[in-house]
Amino acid sequence: MALLLLRRCGCDEHVHARRTPLPNRLRAAGTLPVTTKCAIDSNNVHPAIARFVLPLGATINMDGSAIGFPCRVFFVALAQGTWTNPSPADLFTTALISTLMSIGAAPIPNAGLVLLTLILNTWIPDRLETITNVTGDSLACVIINHRYRKAVERSVRLSQHLAAEAQVSRAENTVAEASKRVDDVDGAD
Repeated sequence: MALLLLRRCGCDEHVHARRTPLPNRLRAAGTLPVTTKCAIDSNNVHPAIARFVLPLGATINMDGSAIGFPCRVFFVALAQGTWTNPSPADLFTTALISTLMSIGAAPIPNAGLVLLTLILNTWIPDRLETITNVTGDSLACVIINHRYRKAVERSVRLSQHLAAEAQVSRAENTVAEASKRVDDVDGAD
């Protein structure tokens, strides 16, 4: 549904361009070079945006984990028969804790041993969560690129222009100092 709402920024083309690297998703941090290359080459994302958004998303944007944690909690509680009718407060607490745990989850396979024992993490759901996480990071990158590409390009051009001016200024100062030394040497003779 989000793709349909965001179609005008080319997100549907983004998903089709990412079909090849999706089976390679084992964990967000491990696929960061492939995701960055795909974003820059296949989706025409500005390199500065891709190199800022994707590592940030791989670290804190764990959508798949935020979805998977409460599903596992509800499954275990319902399977044991201890939670037949959860209250709104129970649901809110579970959602809040799951969100905090998903932000704190490291982007490497099975990083949280405590999370494994508490949430009963398994291999297949973890891979599905990773696909969700990486796809969400990439979509965020494409959307940010669509909105801010011109501003980033202006900023890059401005910084390059300022660096060139600073280099010219340093060269002029060096020439001025050298000519002053030559004048001092000529005046001493």
